[in-house]
Amino acid sequence: MKLFWIEFKKESTGMLFRLGCGISAVDQDDAWKVARENKTLSTMIENVSSIREIKASEIEKNHVLPNSGNYASRGIWFPNGI
Repeated sequence: MKLFWIEFKKESTGMLFRLGCGISAVDQDDAWKVARENKTLSTMIENVSSIREIKASEIEKNHVLPNSGNYASRGIWFPNGI
């Protein structure tokens, strides 16, 4: 599994996605598929400003990491529970 971080256009995000969104997927195409299949995240697809592969060591440690789900499994790990 690879880790991906999605950033959104700041003016378009509510509180839920203001820090971004973390997805674990096989590749970038798969990350887009995970995003489109999620009812909450799919409404934000047109507001994505970037998606990039990251390393676990790059996950922000003060807020994102403590509030993350399991990033070893395919799916959305931040925000946890969407």
